Amino acid sequence: MYRLQGSIEIIEAELASNPTSKDAQESLKVLQGSFDRLKMDLDPHNWEIIQTWQAKKKLYSDAEYKFTVREKEIVSKHILESLSHNSNT
Repeated sequence: MYRLQGSIEIIEAELASNPTSKDAQESLKVLQGSFDRLKMDLDPHNWEIIQTWQAKKKLYSDAEYKFTVREKEIVSKHILESLSHNSNT
């Protein structure tokens, strides 16, 4: 699906610069059809994870991770300093 999406984006860029290209239009239809068929086999929960992946990735790459448990905010630091004053992630 990732490679198909990349191919779709390339062809869409081609169509933006040359909207009358019949070959690009036909290729886009074929690729989009293949993508849609594969997506139907994917669990909807997994599709949601894929769609929100960048936000989840940012959440864990920040210096702190915040979450709520029983209406209390918990903060977990991702960067720690050792006794020798080296920063570790």
